[in-house]
Amino acid sequence: MEYFFRKDLKDKEENRISVKRAKINLALNESNINPLSFFSEEDFLKLKNSEINRYPTEEYTEPLKDKLVWWLNDLSNKAASKIEKEQILIANGIDDLLYYLFIALNEKGTNVLINVPCYPDYKNYGRSVGLNFIEIPLIENKKTNIDVLENLQSKSDFSPDSNSRIDNLIFDYDFHIDVKNIIKYGKKRNVKAIIFTNPNNPTGTLFSLADIIFIAQSLSNKLIILDEAYYEYSLHTALPYIEQFQNLIILRTFSKGFSSPGLRFGYLVGSAEVVKELKKVIPVFPVSQATLDIAKILIDKKDNLQKIQKDIINERERIFLSLNKIRKEKYSIVQVYKSYTNFISFKLKSNNDTINLYNFLQENGISIRNVSSKFLDNLLRVTISSYDENEVFLSCVKQYFDKKN
Repeated sequence: MEYFFRKDLKDKEENRISVKRAKINLALNESNINPLSFFSEEDFLKLKNSEINRYPTEEYTEPLKDKLVWWLNDLSNKAASKIEKEQILIANGIDDLLYYLFIALNEKGTNVLINVPCYPDYKNYGRSVGLNFIEIPLIENKKTNIDVLENLQSKSDFSPDSNSRIDNLIFDYDFHIDVKNIIKYGKKRNVKAIIFTNPNNPTGTLFSLADIIFIAQSLSNKLIILDEAYYEYSLHTALPYIEQFQNLIILRTFSKGFSSPGLRFGYLVGSAEVVKELKKVIPVFPVSQATLDIAKILIDKKDNLQKIQKDIINERERIFLSLNKIRKEKYSIVQVYKSYTNFISFKLKSNNDTINLYNFLQENGISIRNVSSKFLDNLLRVTISSYDENEVFLSCVKQYFDKKN
C-alpha cells in the first residue's frame, strides 16, 4: 500500500487515552458535580435559544471574551495593568490551543523544551505536527520533612500568597524546575519554546513563579508557554507578568475549575502581538455556538464554582493527611506528593504494589490512574471527589494493605 503521509507519522502511535472507567471514576481529574445541576430555568431557556443555525462569528464570540476579561481582571490579575480582549484566544480546550501553537512554531528541526514528568500530550500533539522535544527532568528533593508540612497545614488556612512560609517549604520539598539546564538548552538556536505546567501534572507540584519569570527574562527570544489548567486549585498565576514579558503566554481551561471537561473549552492569554500572529493558524470558527453560550453562563456561576473548588481543596488536604497516615503505618507508600491541583499522586515502594493496588481498586469499582514513567516510577494518581467517594477510596487502600500485611 502506498503511504500518503509524512514519513515520521508511520511509526507514531495514535493519540488516544486508555483509562478504565468504574463505578467511582477517579482517574481523569474530572468533577463529580455536573455544573448543569445549578443552571436555572432562565439559563436553560438561553441554551434553548442558542443560535446553532448561525456560524459563531465575532458578534457571538466577543460577548464571551468580554466576560473572560472581567473574570481575569477581577479574580486573577493583581497588577495595575489589565487584560484586554485582543489578548485572548478561545478554542476547544487547551489541547486544541497546543495544536495551534505547535503548528505556528513548527519549522524543520524545531525543538521545544519540556520539564518531565509532565502532561504527556505535549509530546503527543507536538509530534503530530512534526516538532521535536528536549526533556529536562525536574529536580526531586529527597528531604522527608512531611511531618513539618503536616503540622503547618493543620495550623494554616489555604492561602494564595506565593511568598508564604508554607509555600517556601513546599517548594523546597517535592520538585524544582532545573533552571540552569533549561537556560542552557533554551539558548540553543533550534529551541523555540519552553513549556511549564504550573501546578504540574502528574506530580501536583507548585513551582516558584520567580523561577519561571527568571527564565522568561533570560530567554526573551523564546516563547514561554505556561499551562495553568489547575489555576483554580492553586490561585497562583503569572497573569500580572503578561504585559512585561511579550514571550509569555498562559493557557487556561474550563475542564478543571469550571467542572466542565465535556464542554471542551479553553483560552489563551498573551500579548496582543502574539495573539495576532496565532490567529493566522487557528480556524475562523474555533468553538461551537453552544459552547459559547454555556461558557458565558458558567462564568456567571462564580459563587457555585468557588464552593465546589473550596470543597475539593479541603478534601485534597484531608486525603493528603490520610494517605500519609497509611504511609507511616504500612510502609508500602514511599511518598505522598503535596498537591495544588484537584488530584493527589503517591509513590509506592514496588512495581508489584503499584499494579496490585491499581487492580484491587478497579475490582472494587474505583478507577484511578497509573502515571508511572521512566522519570517517576510506581506512581498512582487519584482525583479528588466528594467526601463519600473519597472515603470509599481510602477504605479500599487501607483494606489492600491490611490484606497484604
